[in-house]
Order: sequence, then structure tokens, then C-alpha cells
Amino acid sequence: MGDQPPDRGGETAPGRDRAFVIAGSDQRGTIFGAYDVSRGIGVAPWYWWDDVAPVHRDALYVLPGLHSQGTPAVKYRGFFINDENPALGTWAPAFFGPGKAPGFEGGFNAALYAKIFEVMLRLKANYLWPAVWGRAFAEDDPANHATAKAYGVVMGTSHEAPMMRGIEEWNRHAVAAVRDSEGNVTTPGHDPYGCTGEWSFRRMADEDFEGVVTLGMRGNGDVSLPDGDGIELMTEIIATQRGILAEELGAEDAIRQVWTLSLFTTGPVTVWAYLSPRNNALAGDGLTYAVSFDDDAPQSVDITGVTGSDDGVMNPQWARNTSDNVNRTATTHRIGRAGAHVLKFWMVDPTVVLQNLVVDTGGLKPSYLGPPESLRLS
Repeated sequence: MGDQPPDRGGETAPGRDRAFVIAGSDQRGTIFGAYDVSRGIGVAPWYWWDDVAPVHRDALYVLPGLHSQGTPAVKYRGFFINDENPALGTWAPAFFGPGKAPGFEGGFNAALYAKIFEVMLRLKANYLWPAVWGRAFAEDDPANHATAKAYGVVMGTSHEAPMMRGIEEWNRHAVAAVRDSEGNVTTPGHDPYGCTGEWSFRRMADEDFEGVVTLGMRGNGDVSLPDGDGIELMTEIIATQRGILAEELGAEDAIRQVWTLSLFTTGPVTVWAYLSPRNNALAGDGLTYAVSFDDDAPQSVDITGVTGSDDGVMNPQWARNTSDNVNRTATTHRIGRAGAHVLKFWMVDPTVVLQNLVVDTGGLKPSYLGPPESLRLS
């Protein structure tokens, strides 16, 4: 459904000249609209979880005209189900039934997550890191991912569980190395990382669900990574992850953000990228993103190289970026025609954090956070 109701030649619905229409620019927008109406009627978001009784109303009225909530200021809004034991970890399997993975009856199933997804959407959240202590979202119930897709909830994974795989899946399937009395590895362990990463992307493609893929690695239980120099180990890990991206998606930079926008002028335009100040992921590699319009070749920008804000040196530019919590860089592009265009953004290095993009066609006035977000039109 688009932002505007369909044009039916004066009729809002077949055979009717008046109707109450709830429409969104995408699946979540329509859901948010329905739940916003529900809240206005008197149903609290916590009606089920906190036994909040709906408000009785003798009559319901709707004002005529178009009423829009606008575009959310924050794209991903959600939380992490962390430290769920013993409270939720004990109550949920008893109330909703056991997990579906053989031997792991304490897992959380789709019935629980459906209730979680509903209250999230009623509160206008859209993003979840699932429970990880002894639980594996992808394995504990085959319907978990399908339920997230049905509700329009974007799934991610926590800080120690990259590549859309939970740490519990590692615990269930990895085989530890055998070491001698001095700690030397005598028999290498079986590392399921590569196959599980590939499997996770096949699942995303096959089931067509939305997910935020994280890169990197952290020690199990929030401890440091073992065995050797941490930088060398992290370099190897990220190289492996990029290889999985390239194999499963056709290229390691295949994951990108895309916007369709209308430009009313031709000629040069400047794209300002507002990014969070970050450390380099790989030593000596800089911190790079890329931008392009339509089918033009991407323009790569090394943030630290362009601005001189090297976090390894306490220089004035790095100090300013961290105090402002933003690093602004720009690329220049030439637009040959007015009309619709596709703007693409690539996170070439894994620690690039994009806050927003500003397209300047001329005359943009300086401001701290950039101009207000443009209207989304169908």
C-alpha cells in the first residue's frame, strides 16, 4: 500500500463514497497505522503483557481528511532480550510450550515471539536481537523467522553473535580443540563458522526475511578472543566473513542501502555523508564507504584519509568529530536528467556507521545535523 489511498474515480472503495482507510508506505507502516488506531480506540500496547484493560467507549469518531504519522526519525528501533534467565527462561517454556529443537526444550518458540513482536509494533519498534542464553532463534522453532517476517520485524544478532547466527548455535555444534598441559593445540577443533555463515545467508534468501548482518567477533561470554594477537585474529575473521558475503551474495559489497529520490535539476550534486566517528576495523586499511547514483561507478571515500581524523593520533579533527559525534565527508556526482534516481551507499569497511545522507543540489544552508528529512512520496 502506498502513502495515499488508491484513486477509484471518486470512490474510496467499490460501491462506497466514504471509507476509513489505513495505509502505509510498506508492511510496517500499515501495521503501525492499524495499531495506532487501536491505541486511539483505547487498547493499550501492554494489554496482554500487563493485563491493561481496554478503555470502554460508548462511541467512536474519526475526523475526516488525511492524517499522517510521517517518517520515523530512527530507522531501527528495538531491544535485546538479554539475561533472560531465570525469569523469562523459566516462565516462557512453561506457558507457551517447549522449544522445537530436539534436546533443547528450554528454547523460545514462535508463540512467545509473536507476543513479543506484537507489543514491539504497538510501541512502534521494529528491530530485535533475540534471546541467546542457551537459546538459538533459528533452531528453537522453525517458525521463528517466518513469524518475524509475518509481523514485519527486522532481526539481528547480539554483539558476540555475528553473521545472523546465535552464540548458542556455536555452543551446540562446535568441537573444541584438544590442548596439552602447556596449552598448545594438539588436535584442532572443528570450526562451524564458515558453514553456519553460508547457511544463514541461504536462509535469508530462501525465506526472504529482513535481517541486519553484523561483522566481527567477540569472545564467548564477553571475554577477549584467545590464541595470538587479537588484531591478526580479527583480520582473519573479517576476511572469512567477507568471503562468505562474496560467495553467497555475489560480491562482498552486495549489501548496500538504496534510496529512490526525485531530483528536479541537472548538473553537479553533492552527497554529504554524516557518519559516527569510529575506529578502523583493520589496521592500516582506513575506514571506507562508497556512494553512487543509478548505474554509475561507486565513488569510494576513506573517511580518515579525507578528514585527517586518525583515531590513532589525537589531532584536532578527531577531537572535533568525537565531540560533535559526527564525521562529515562528501562526494560529487553529475545528474544528467531530472526525475527519479537511485542513490546507493556501501559500507565497504565493517565499522562504518551511517547516520544520514544529505543530497545538496545547491544552496544548502549549513546546519549541525543537516536539513529535515524529505517527504516520502509514492
